[in-house]
Amino acid sequence: MHTKDIGDLAEIAVAKKVMSLGKSVSFPFGDNERYDLLVDDGDIQKAQVRKAAYKQDCLVFRCYSNHRENGEIVRESFSSEQIDVFYVWCQEMDEVFKIPVEQAPNSTMSLRIEAADNGQKKGVNWAEDYRI
Repeated sequence: MHTKDIGDLAEIAVAKKVMSLGKSVSFPFGDNERYDLLVDDGDIQKAQVRKAAYKQDCLVFRCYSNHRENGEIVRESFSSEQIDVFYVWCQEMDEVFKIPVEQAPNSTMSLRIEAADNGQKKGVNWAEDYRI
C-alpha cells in the first residue's frame, strides 16, 4: 500500500474514533498544512495523525516529517505553534492514542504495551496513559 493511502487510512480511523467520543472533526483543504485534522471539543486542536508500527510490545511512530528540498531530503519536526497533539493509530490493535506535542520528542517515540523483559520502568511511555 502506498504511504499516502496508509496516512489517509490512519486519518479516517482517528476521525472515526474521535467522532465516536462526541467530538467534531474537520479536515483542511489540500495538503499544505502541518496538521492533518482539527478536533473540536469546545477548544479546537490541530492534530497530526500518525500510524504506529507494532514492534516487540511497543507502538513506534515518527514525530517528524520528511520532504524534498532542492533534491535533498529534509527532516522537519513539529512545533507547538504548528500542532497541538499527535493522534496515533495502531492498525493491529485498532486503537488510537493522543500525545500532546510537548510530550513528544523530535525523533521517534515508543509507547510500551507490555512491561519490558528487563524490568525497565524509568523513562517508559506507557500506551495506556495515552489511549483514548
